[in-house]
This record gives sequence, structure tokens and C-alpha cells, in this order.
Amino acid sequence: MELMIHGKYINQGEDLSEVLKVRQEIFSAAQDEKDLEAINILVSLIADAKDEGTVVGCGRLNFDMEAFRFSIDYLGIKEEFRHNGYGEFALRTLVDKVNQCGADKVFVEKDLIRTEEAASFFEKMFFTQCEEDERFLSAKIDSFHTCCH
Repeated sequence: MELMIHGKYINQGEDLSEVLKVRQEIFSAAQDEKDLEAINILVSLIADAKDEGTVVGCGRLNFDMEAFRFSIDYLGIKEEFRHNGYGEFALRTLVDKVNQCGADKVFVEKDLIRTEEAASFFEKMFFTQCEEDERFLSAKIDSFHTCCH
């Protein structure tokens, strides 16, 4: 049986329990004040439309109104599912949401990139040092060639 990758947005005000469980497992991090305004994504492997699937990862999209900046954090895939393209899928799905909002860039806080593997991943995914704010890496939305998911 072939499994499909599935991304599910968890919008503001919706139940975050599944996201928080995965975030705790991957990052040892709990809910914080950003979750009130953020959009999260759960990444699952599913067999068909009736299948609940196996959750393999998560990510969060934050929006800073003052700076008109969309930033991604807590983007991670459970260790046993890494190196299968699921992280790229999660990132591209969040970037697609940023694109729908009309922004031309997406950001990642450098302090949140804590491993060489994560740094290499974001570099591979077009993120470079942000010229406007040294605390961030940024990528132009058009560099992702976003498509339907």
C-alpha cells in the first residue's frame, strides 16, 4: 500500500493538542504566546481519505504585524521519518500560505536553528542571511516555485 503525504493547517483558535504533542516530541517545547496568532501544520502519512494517518512532523507560521513579517519556527520531522522529503513538504506548504497572503519573503530566526542538519536544510531551501535584520534568515517566495499540494 502506497502512503500519501498530507498537510493539515491548524488555524488560530483550533485545537492544538496534536501539534503540541509532536512539538514536544521533536523540540521538547510547549505551547507559547505565539500560538494564539499562529497557523500550524501537521504533516501525516495517510493511506486514503478515511485514514487518520501517522503524524510525522509539524511546523508553525507566525505573523508580525508591525514588521509585516511571516516567520516559520518549530518546523520538524520525527527522527525516524527524516530524509524522505517531508520537511521540504511542510516548509513549502507553509510558504504557500505566505504566498497566498501576498508577502514576497519568509523568515526564520537564526537562534532557532540549533543543529547543523537544520542549518543545512534551510540553506538548501534558499534561505540566506537577511539584509534587513541580522537575527533572521530569509528566502524570497518566488524561489520556492510553490505549487498546489
